[in-house]
Amino acid sequence: MGYTLYDSDAEYVSLAKELDFIENYFSLEKMRYPKSYKIELNIEGRAHAHALTIAPLLTFTLIENAFK
Repeated sequence: MGYTLYDSDAEYVSLAKELDFIENYFSLEKMRYPKSYKIELNIEGRAHAHALTIAPLLTFTLIENAFK
């Protein structure tokens, strides 16, 4: 929640921070569904994510809609 409140005001954030937010959101969403559902998140090429920047919450709408 801190990411959406404090970091989303910035023009850019590190891609690593955005990916951490997505992983946390996935963990929360997985709790809503039965364990029999296979919900996975695979992130490849994360080694250089700390050096890249992205607009905050740019991917959030896509991830949120995937669960809907």
